[in-house]
Amino acid sequence: MKTRFSEINLIKELSSPRYQNLHRHFVPKTFANKALMFGPRHDDNLVYLVERGNVRVYLAMEDREFTLSILNPGDIYATHTSAYNSAMGEVRILTMETMKFYSFLAEYPELSKIVIAVLGGILKQSFAIIDSLSFKDIRKRLAEFILFQSEGCLPDAGGAITVPLGMTMEQIAAIVGSTRQTVSTILNDMIREGVVQKTERGIFIIPNIRHLRNFE
Repeated sequence: MKTRFSEINLIKELSSPRYQNLHRHFVPKTFANKALMFGPRHDDNLVYLVERGNVRVYLAMEDREFTLSILNPGDIYATHTSAYNSAMGEVRILTMETMKFYSFLAEYPELSKIVIAVLGGILKQSFAIIDSLSFKDIRKRLAEFILFQSEGCLPDAGGAITVPLGMTMEQIAAIVGSTRQTVSTILNDMIREGVVQKTERGIFIIPNIRHLRNFE
């Protein structure tokens, strides 16, 4: 998975003694792979933290789905939106009623800054994905998705960057708004042209990042 939206991990922050009282009020929930966790008409108004696994946040319109964000461990989200939330792999989250969570933010004002920083990173990714889906073809969308995932991955001595996507072709296709077959075909084109190299399942190497940026 991509490096975190920010360097802040809320799960780690809440494990500190200062937030012990807040942490114990969260209720854990687990979900199996591909389970629909929450939808637009979900009854409970909750805030949740991703403790383990990854969550796909997406909109569904007619027969199409548009991925807005992929949440990683330590990220925060809410159930009272118009988006669907589904599990990518086995997922464990910590939940709390929204108003109760807001009351704790008043008790711990410094926590508000941390929450805003994490949500800001998620919002940035959402806008980037919407822009890509709206104005770019699938080859460019896939290239930009890999570039986005490479942010924060350090190059080796020769300038090559290893990107641990950690996703199946089906999951990548859902994010870039295409089919598994199309994504697989384009990735094979990238590999054949030397734009990326595949070392093992879910792990790619970018030999020269400029070639990936220019891929069309």
